[in-house]
Amino acid sequence: MSDTLIWAAEAGETDIFAPSAEKAAMGWERGEKPSHQWFNWYMNRTDTRLKNMEAPVTSYIQRWSSSTRTQTILANSRFELPVSYVVGGKHLRVYLDGVLCEPGAAAQYVECGQEGSESTYIRWNDDIDPSFEIRIEVPIRAFEPSRYADNELAAAVEVLKDRVAALEEPLFCIKVDSPANTRNTVINAGTIHVLPTEYTVGANQLQVYVDGVLQRQGTDYEEYGDTGTQSTDIKFLRYVSIISDIRVFISINNREKYIEEMHRYILTHMSKEMRQDVTTTETIAARVEYEVPKYVVGNNSLKVYKNGLLMVNGRDYNEDVEEGVVSTNIFWLASVPTGTLISVIAPSID
Repeated sequence: MSDTLIWAAEAGETDIFAPSAEKAAMGWERGEKPSHQWFNWYMNRTDTRLKNMEAPVTSYIQRWSSSTRTQTILANSRFELPVSYVVGGKHLRVYLDGVLCEPGAAAQYVECGQEGSESTYIRWNDDIDPSFEIRIEVPIRAFEPSRYADNELAAAVEVLKDRVAALEEPLFCIKVDSPANTRNTVINAGTIHVLPTEYTVGANQLQVYVDGVLQRQGTDYEEYGDTGTQSTDIKFLRYVSIISDIRVFISINNREKYIEEMHRYILTHMSKEMRQDVTTTETIAARVEYEVPKYVVGNNSLKVYKNGLLMVNGRDYNEDVEEGVVSTNIFWLASVPTGTLISVIAPSID
């Protein structure tokens, strides 16, 4: 069991205090015997800072306090969690009375399910008395922020992520994705990763990303095959976990294929979105119908901006009433003054 208790957390004021600034600058002198108060201060500060560094920045947290449980949790029984985690993903944290537990058959609990799959329960290896407080933490994963985060924040993050991805995506290329949790095993250093599309070795066609970070050829991965030959393999030179997203862009060097992809890109992007930009010439009253391009109510496809700032459904405006129907109206929840630029973007559904 990994002890995460803070040293001297319950020490009295007379048993923990810092040395003076002058003493800290000077340090210990030969033959000097530091006081126990200084040692308590030093170890308490170190433990506290380590705990803060190791704690997940954002996570789902659930506590079962000793006052809410009256029965012993029996060993090997199914202990349900209120949120899912990835088995073997090393991001589930389980605590008993503030002490971090270790997973494994010879440790405190076992993660249940196939490695790399989602699970909602664990099994304890020993009986857990009602007097113990249980706490779990599951960090937010980048590919599913809306499951745990504030809904408005999650919606804004998703919009930004999509917009940034669209801006950064190379044109006229083939995009190959291996999303998190779709692979059965981890990728160890020196392991071959197979792409579904060929590329020419040594032709500088590849851009490889892991969790959105561009990988360096020769450091993070290398092309696999003889220069000038066609290959579907790359070799990762570092560990890649099951819960990591892999994205590979393969640029198109063939002229006919390049032109074909260029036309497809233009046709796709011309037809996939409808945009409406209007500068108001008079005040729009609150809760009055405002006409927008066609959209499906309730599927989070509509993007509404005022003077370039993304508005939030339910806070700044309401979509039409009946979910799942096609509508051309929204309702502002506060009046919109004259001279406001309103931009609305909706996927083309015609």
